[in-house]
Amino acid sequence: MKSRNITPCKQKFNIKDAEKCGAKTRAKNSCKSPAMKNGRCRMHGGKSTGARTNDGIKKIKQTNLRSGRYVKERIERRKLEMRFLKDANLFLHSI
Repeated sequence: MKSRNITPCKQKFNIKDAEKCGAKTRAKNSCKSPAMKNGRCRMHGGKSTGARTNDGIKKIKQTNLRSGRYVKERIERRKLEMRFLKDANLFLHSI
């Protein structure tokens, strides 16, 4: 029978008995951290599973939408504008 004074955080948990992650570390060893339900630890991909609903996917697409100074089309447009200004400047100075 569980004691009511013990919260889940205070319960004894033997980390040695937990299933291990097993991912290859930088030291070429296997990771010894406890695995989550998907078989990996929090450092080797255990937390995020990505968006699964249509609303979540739409939010991610909107977040990753690039609009601004470094978009390819904008860069090309600036190059054309600069070329036009140089040509106009040369034309005005040649008169």
